This record gives sequence, structure tokens and C-alpha cells, in this order.
Amino acid sequence: MSASDILAAIALVVSLFTLVVTLYFQYYKHGHVAVLVGEMAFLTYGDNLSDVGLIASVTTQNFGASDVVITRIEGSLRSSDGVWQAPLAWGGFEDLTDPGTHDPQFGWSPKWVMLSWAHPMISPSRKAATSWIAFSTYPKPGPLQVGPYDLTLDLVVAGRRRLPVKTEEAKISGWQGRFSLTQADVDFMKRSCVAVKNYNEDSLQVSVHPTVTATP
Repeated sequence: MSASDILAAIALVVSLFTLVVTLYFQYYKHGHVAVLVGEMAFLTYGDNLSDVGLIASVTTQNFGASDVVITRIEGSLRSSDGVWQAPLAWGGFEDLTDPGTHDPQFGWSPKWVMLSWAHPMISPSRKAATSWIAFSTYPKPGPLQVGPYDLTLDLVVAGRRRLPVKTEEAKISGWQGRFSLTQADVDFMKRSCVAVKNYNEDSLQVSVHPTVTATP
């Protein structure tokens, strides 16, 4: 075999390998969804301090070549010392009606409108989508206290096995972040952010900083 034949064979192998890799990433790679939370979140109380509500900007990004069905988004909110902790459940999709009022100390209190109750959604392959999502805590261990809080969000997705044909849910470790409440924040929430007949006039804006993010 001549040198030119060897080079041609090597070139063919490289081409075939490149083709296989391209086909895998374009058509066969399983869907893999990561979740990211924006740096601003808004906290409220329900009627009679019945629960804590949290509205956050949530982005889901699918790095795979197939669509993924997200059946729900869940998580937890806990004080860093572990004294206060509660599960988070998504309740609905929200949007802004207007910027609301601005307080020099507590930031903006936007006005929200509910678009729909929470429902399963499709994360298309190689695409990202962002929504304002409302979460609530239940059961609630008591009013929020001063100090740092850890926020965790996980995606629950539906997967399908070919043989046998079976649909099952799987939890994807998602996003972790942290925010802190001062005594002024706690007082403001009790004074201005408690719902009356399930309506909140104000909300507390907090800055959320990621501590761990999911990677594709």
C-alpha cells in the first residue's frame, strides 16, 4: 500500500468519524435541559401570612437534539442555618402589567398578572425559553426571618423508553442560589407584602446570586 493510499484511508476514517459525530449531535443526542434563575426575585406573603410566594425569572435551555417535556419545576427554600425550610411548588406563569412603584430602599414593586396555571411544557431541542414563574411554599414553617436563604430549583422531565414503551419521570438537578434578608426587609414584608383576598399590592425585590448551576 502506497503512502497516498494510507493518507486516503486516514482521510476517509476522519470524514466518517466527523459525520458520525455531526449526526449524533444534530439528530440523536438525548435532550438535556438546564435551568437558570434571573438575578431578581420578588417575595410576598399569602393571606394571613399563610404562605410565602416567590416570583422568579426562570430560563430553561435544551442542549440536546430532541425535545424534552418538563412536567413540573419544584425546589426548596431554606435559611442557611436550616431553622426555616419549606418545599417550593410552581403555581402559575406570570407577566408584568406595569413597572409598579419604586422604593429607594426596597426597589421596585411591580404589578403582576397571571397568564395561566402551571402546566407541563415542551423544551425544544437546542433552544432556550424564559418565563416569570410563581412559586409558593407549603407547609410554611413561619414568617421569614433575618439572614441568608438558599434557593433550589429542580426540573422534573418525562422520558420514554423504547423497549418496553414506557413513560417515566426523572428529576434533573438544577439551579442553586442565595439571597439575604435584612431586618428592614422582614419588617417591610409584614407591613406591605401580605395579600388581602389573594391580592398583593407590594412585593419585596431581592437579589439572587447563583451558588451552583447545572451544566450540559
